[in-house]
Amino acid sequence: MADGGGNGHSVFTFWLLKSLAEFTGECYPASKLGHRVCQAVGDNSDQLPVFSRMTKATGERGGEFLLYPGGVVPPPGRM
Repeated sequence: MADGGGNGHSVFTFWLLKSLAEFTGECYPASKLGHRVCQAVGDNSDQLPVFSRMTKATGERGGEFLLYPGGVVPPPGRM
């Protein structure tokens, strides 16, 4: 069942929250998070989420979202 991912969440939300909770590094690139969540959801359900670039949002290319844990201050120039 697509909504039976665990802890009352959908499969996607379960793996997103699990991936965020288990991350121990200084910053989490969205591409790495997206890859992990897509693979885990695909391995555990009949769904396959898609992670890709937003190509028409700003007209710029090559950016990356970086997620920092609470309390961590990003280095200068990274915001």
